[in-house]
Amino acid sequence: PKPRQEKPKVDESVQTLRETTEGWKRPQAKPTPRVPDLQTLTQISPQAMAQIESDWRRKYREDIERGDTVWMDTQQDLLISFMRRFRNNIYGVWNYPEPARRLNQQGSCLLRITVDRDGNVTDVMLMESSGHRVLDDEAIRAVRQGATYGPLPRAYPNEYLHIMGLFNYQMSGSSGYQRRRLY
Repeated sequence: PKPRQEKPKVDESVQTLRETTEGWKRPQAKPTPRVPDLQTLTQISPQAMAQIESDWRRKYREDIERGDTVWMDTQQDLLISFMRRFRNNIYGVWNYPEPARRLNQQGSCLLRITVDRDGNVTDVMLMESSGHRVLDDEAIRAVRQGATYGPLPRAYPNEYLHIMGLFNYQMSGSSGYQRRRLY
């Protein structure tokens, strides 16, 4: 018996050929792949945001364990009322900066906010930048402008409370809708 000759393998990634009635092979048009627009490419996915938050929480764990520092989304019974007031005051004055919106700038910044017993902001420190100064500055401005936050609970044992706040700026959709969120 003769050995069978194998047909040469055709590289399908090049082009698929279609045979005509005359026996000629004609290249078949391939659909053009959809290229995502710039806004889609630069948008922070919820998974990426969750990973950033998780990484930052792990990185600053020692500060939190000392007891005088909390995350802005803390659910400690002692601070729940104060933290609700704190977040509401910030949301009342915090905006997505117009220059950042026009340039489609997005990101998250982490602030360490120090509040005294009377609820006055004594210090705001940028711990992690969003990558855009205008976004970082707006978050700091909102924290300062939202004060005073009212006194800390009498049962709170320390003279100062340090709050770690994650400020997330995100553009979504073709409408240019902007979203901001505190963590």
